[in-house]
Amino acid sequence: MKHYRNLMAGLALAVSLAPVSAQDLLSGETNTAGGSIHAALVAFGEVAKDHNLATIQIQDGQVLTKSMINVATGKTDIATLPTAAYMLLGKGAGPYKKLGAEKGSALAEHVKALIGFTPGMFIPIVFDKTGIKTWEDFRGKRIFVGPPSGAAAVNTKTLIKAVTGMEAGVDYEEIRLGWGAAQQAMLDRKFDVYFTPASDPSPLVQQIVSAGDVTIFGVPESVYTTDKWKETANRTGTTQALHSTNSYEGGATYANADSDGKLHMMAFTFFMGVNAAMSDKKAKMLVETFLSNQELVDKKAAFMPSLRFREGIVGLEATPGLKLHPGAVMALEAANITIPEKLK
Repeated sequence: MKHYRNLMAGLALAVSLAPVSAQDLLSGETNTAGGSIHAALVAFGEVAKDHNLATIQIQDGQVLTKSMINVATGKTDIATLPTAAYMLLGKGAGPYKKLGAEKGSALAEHVKALIGFTPGMFIPIVFDKTGIKTWEDFRGKRIFVGPPSGAAAVNTKTLIKAVTGMEAGVDYEEIRLGWGAAQQAMLDRKFDVYFTPASDPSPLVQQIVSAGDVTIFGVPESVYTTDKWKETANRTGTTQALHSTNSYEGGATYANADSDGKLHMMAFTFFMGVNAAMSDKKAKMLVETFLSNQELVDKKAAFMPSLRFREGIVGLEATPGLKLHPGAVMALEAANITIPEKLK
């Protein structure tokens, strides 16, 4: 974990300090270093720098709902943005309630996507000493669903209900804590089931695996093969995903793996967002070059392949009002990725 953070910090510094002309300098925003969302922008920036397209000066530790506004107003050139937050901006809801629908919608029109990605999945983990062996065993248990505010708890409870039919407060006790406190509480065995939004693999999950034998649950085949599941998973902000059963050494058992050795999960979706004023040429070159260097990107961290950049538009079609930048459309179509009309 320490090595990874040092690597990301070094890459971010290299991306931000390379000498380039003013017209090639882009401002970027992402969240705290150490995770896949931050790593995604660092990788994007490094590819751009290595091919003399741009240097991205990354400001990390940002609140991404605010980064959305900064991109919309042109204060920031590029940011890693949640698709769910874009939907809320367009409606003038949630963190954008004070803006109202009219102003929120107007701002949203200035935000365009370069490429979609999945930073992580909602991963259910239990220590084997709890005796929990199936999703049905979640009944009556203490389950961490997410922080006191935000979309994570809503998505976790939606996932549990889709798989089991269970309702929070009726069939199980929902526990809410901040992310850092929740990780420690899981290590201290303060609750029975831990849902964590994490990449595949994840240093946070590895920390739990190292603390004792665990089981990681995938969605059962009887659920993931249904139309209802597809409708539930493929909403704004989430999508279906596959998790490897070779991600962690020792101590991890994987429940409900399919015939290919994969766990079916629900992932959360993000996109590289830019202001609509970015030139078509710049947007096209950034996306085109990033896509053509995915083998190098995959080597930057073990979880990079699970971010699904190669798909180009993962999570975007389910996001009301979101459009690809015209330059991104050209680059993605050149890579033989079919773009739905609603994204153009």
